[in-house]
Amino acid sequence: MLRLAARLMWGFVQSFRAALLAGLFLGGPVLAASPQRVVSINLCTDQLAMLLAEPGQLISVSFLAQDPRSSVMVDEALACPANRALAEEV
Repeated sequence: MLRLAARLMWGFVQSFRAALLAGLFLGGPVLAASPQRVVSINLCTDQLAMLLAEPGQLISVSFLAQDPRSSVMVDEALACPANRALAEEV
């Protein structure tokens, strides 16, 4: 049983190595541009976006971010317009 597990792990390592090398040679470096405008539609991403976004990058947060009963960053959230995660608002 131990040999089978070791063989499976070795196969996984080899597959991962092959995928990594293929990605490096075929894909090259990937440079992602940061988004110019960010809209968050739930409380968890609201708080992350408020912490990570550059000034002027965060356009809107969910209405929950402005509720003192559910958010610890109410003051920061009040600086952005609120949304209710409707497609028309996003």
